[in-house]
Amino acid sequence: MSVQYLSTFDPMLEFNFILERCFGQPANIPNSVQGICESLSMKYSIPLETLTSLVAPVQALEEAVLAVLAEREDLLKPFFQSNSPNDHRLIWAFFYLISEKQENALSQPETLRHLIALTLNLSQDLPPEVRDFESLLQFLTVYPCSEQTKWLCSQLWRQPERYLRCYQELLALCTPVIQQQEASLQAEFQATLAQTQSALAGEPADFSQQFGMEHIALDNMVVCPSAGFFNGISLVWDQLTPGSPVHFLPGIYHHQLGQLVRRYSDNTEYLSDRLKAISDKRRLDIIKLLKSGPLCGQDLAEHIGLSPATISHHMNSLVTAGFISMDKQGTRVSYSVNQKYVDAFLQNLGNTLG
Repeated sequence: MSVQYLSTFDPMLEFNFILERCFGQPANIPNSVQGICESLSMKYSIPLETLTSLVAPVQALEEAVLAVLAEREDLLKPFFQSNSPNDHRLIWAFFYLISEKQENALSQPETLRHLIALTLNLSQDLPPEVRDFESLLQFLTVYPCSEQTKWLCSQLWRQPERYLRCYQELLALCTPVIQQQEASLQAEFQATLAQTQSALAGEPADFSQQFGMEHIALDNMVVCPSAGFFNGISLVWDQLTPGSPVHFLPGIYHHQLGQLVRRYSDNTEYLSDRLKAISDKRRLDIIKLLKSGPLCGQDLAEHIGLSPATISHHMNSLVTAGFISMDKQGTRVSYSVNQKYVDAFLQNLGNTLG
């Protein structure tokens, strides 16, 4: 396994995580650092002041970035829609495009096809017949996404440079602000990096199991602790490009927050949290479908009648909760029921209720 350790925060990753949290969440998901603290406090009975004191530096980072963005709301408009916040992933499409140094090839049809597929969060490339604007419109007519996203993709095909320019201008405005905040977060960055390096010093299989990634091929991995995604662990990669590096992003407060949860919560909170993860009927439908065998996000979207982006949102919750395993082979990502975990959860629930 090839591993690259970044020596400091990646401003583009931090920028994207802050944008996604503050502008791209559904109504029932906290959209601020303060909101996350309040949610954790309610769930696990952790004193709110304990949480806010711990994460004060990332709250300051968020507030500084939002202050800059407030002056350029016109540039934000193309990226987020009030009625369908999870319907596209254009900011991440541009992250991949820039990381792969393809931003100067936007006039090429293959690059445009790749950009649209990433924006729609497809698990495979666009159908081969989509080669021009008219064929894209035909594809979007039957594709299950919001009208706003259909419009966005059509305009993205015609004016990709305009949208990229908006993204780059926003990033250029926020990068100095993010870099100014780095000093107050360096101790947490280095501690998280050291923890990850220690975990990777052992067997790769043990590392994958520790972080729930045993079904993901980690041949080429970039490790970069994150302040923007401070409370969890994220994996970011271009699943449409073979050999694309997997960015492993441990949140800089993930470990400390886990300790607080274990300190203040009991088993009933753990069970309640998992029950909430499967309280949505659509997630139960997904689990029932996967009992018959592994499926990719596109297959699940077609069976259930939801957009791949919405399916991806549900899968993130189910994978995080432990009910579903994710398997990455080349450009294909498939999902399956984590039966051992489900059995253990049911036994745990039975013991509590019995």
